[in-house]
Amino acid sequence: MRPDIGERKVDVGTAVGKEGDPSDLYTVADLSTVWIELAVPTSELAKVKEGASVTVAPGQEGGVQHEKGKVVFVSPFLTADTRAAKVIVALPNKDMAWRPGTYVTAEVEISRDAVPVSVPKAALQTVEGKRVVFVRTDEGFEKREVELGRSDDDAYEVASGLKPGEAIAVGNTFLLKAELGKSEADHAH
Repeated sequence: MRPDIGERKVDVGTAVGKEGDPSDLYTVADLSTVWIELAVPTSELAKVKEGASVTVAPGQEGGVQHEKGKVVFVSPFLTADTRAAKVIVALPNKDMAWRPGTYVTAEVEISRDAVPVSVPKAALQTVEGKRVVFVRTDEGFEKREVELGRSDDDAYEVASGLKPGEAIAVGNTFLLKAELGKSEADHAH
């Protein structure tokens, strides 16, 4: 970790230290880890704990870069004008892509539940009004109706219809659904 000169505040010959003169010459920063300041509303504050995992993505700038950080501080005080508390997230900055002053979107993990079987949302299709996954067999893939439970942004818990360890298709499942539709149409004639 090497600190870098972040800002030079004076030029050669500039007076420093007197009233009206700058007192700082340089700003030195180590950007290998950046801190992100979040404003968390009081309604959500009780759920946020130090050590919680946080997924951070660029805000308005766009892009698909997502990084994982950790909550390192939850302020006990609320900001008077927003009625929100300050939460600080430490984010590794290996490639120096995160710059101070950047707006971000952050998702704070508030709980983690272990489930016996889960499937990515991309693996699910709807066939005849029922949720199905395509399970690998010796002959290829077969559709299997599943009953779903809880979900998060990426996956669903499978309450029934799939056993732990069964191999399923997780990408391009719409192609398997299309093939299923073609084969069922061929059988109807």
